[in-house]
Amino acid sequence: MKFLSITLFSLFLNMNIGSAHDGGYHTPNVCTLNQSCAHLKFEEYPTTKKMSSFLIHILPSDKTSIVQILSAKLWMDMGNGHGHGSAPLNIRANEEDNHFDVSNAWFVMPGSWQVMIKFNENGLEQEIIIPLSINE
Repeated sequence: MKFLSITLFSLFLNMNIGSAHDGGYHTPNVCTLNQSCAHLKFEEYPTTKKMSSFLIHILPSDKTSIVQILSAKLWMDMGNGHGHGSAPLNIRANEEDNHFDVSNAWFVMPGSWQVMIKFNENGLEQEIIIPLSINE
């Protein structure tokens, strides 16, 4: 099955984590071609020095839909077809609809990372890739 995906980057190349509100750091929304979007919320800016946890918030194109998360993983593209991931993420549904708590996130080296999220909305499997830059 083909996935609908598109990654939208911030207008400012050096702005990797969006605004700080609600006591944490939010990434900008990234959307699929059919207008489903997602962002991440970190309580603390992620680093290579310790495990991170974060919240995935999926905003379905049909605002009344409840999505099912299928998988999420960390990925670092090293170029020339090379890349690596990290430890498997622990994912559990949050008490709020379309919110998912993620733990065991290890960004093992500085650089450009991706959080790859696959989910099901109304029978359509979709993927969103959210870019992150880890400085230390």
